Amino acid sequence: MQSKTIGLPSYNIRKKTYSDGSVELTSYSLIRKRHKLENQEKIIKPKTDLAIKTDRQKYGKTVAQRIRDYGLSNKWDYFFTLTFSPENIDRFDYEKCSKAFSLWLKKTQTRQKRAGFSAMKYIAVPEFHKAKNEDGKSAVHFHLLVSDFYGELEETVFKHRKIKNGKAIYSSRKGFKILDWEKNWGFGTAQKIEGRIDKETGELRNGSRDASLYLSKYCSKFDESPVFGKKGAKFYWCSKGLKKPEVDYLLADVDVNLNDSKPSYTSKREVRVYSDVDEYEIETMTVNIYDFTAEEFEKISKNSIYFLSNICTK
Repeated sequence: MQSKTIGLPSYNIRKKTYSDGSVELTSYSLIRKRHKLENQEKIIKPKTDLAIKTDRQKYGKTVAQRIRDYGLSNKWDYFFTLTFSPENIDRFDYEKCSKAFSLWLKKTQTRQKRAGFSAMKYIAVPEFHKAKNEDGKSAVHFHLLVSDFYGELEETVFKHRKIKNGKAIYSSRKGFKILDWEKNWGFGTAQKIEGRIDKETGELRNGSRDASLYLSKYCSKFDESPVFGKKGAKFYWCSKGLKKPEVDYLLADVDVNLNDSKPSYTSKREVRVYSDVDEYEIETMTVNIYDFTAEEFEKISKNSIYFLSNICTK
């Protein structure tokens, strides 16, 4: 069946602007086209083990980017960690744990609504323990970024012990117990998200930003999770109405000079380059991702050769 291409602008830069003014620039070595195909037959081909592994890795990166976008576009009050007590639930059964977690989210929203409070905002991801049980299953717990939470919290001091160079090192920090979670499921801890002083620069860091980047790192490991790919398995949760970044697709008339800025991430991938609707060649494309604070991007925009055309906002 003949496919039809709907013409949309070409681009070689994708710019994401977050609510705090920070910017993520993704540059492509090849011109990309924002297009979609209509009336195209879907061809299902048998996948090799390598193709399946690649798909899993792509999914993990896609979810990580989604969590990052939600995280950086919203302001957060707490970082929650929710674990399960073996007395209350089998913490090695991911299906049961994810259902229990979803139920807690639903009850929390209902309780706040009945009390006249605004809905809790959240994004959440699971983390699997390295240690496994006799059946080879990993225990699971959940991490969340949360704001507008009006549940019951109890201030406490958490003590930590870790081994470094064969010696035990003890530390403590203030935080909160999440009482309505602990009544039914296990152990819940909440850390207030606050800015901290950067040891190298002496500047105050954005606490919400740091927490968002910390949370998104778990998503990139999804392809290694023991239940990845199973039907009905859920790997992230988010509340309704979260803000998203403003996305611009840009076409640079000349190479963008980023003042010798080093990309935070770079990769090479094989892509289809179409000469016609159904005719293409496989070429290698380099992708570089740059992260800038609002101040850094403003400086680069003023000092760099930055000629842009065909600006299209998504």
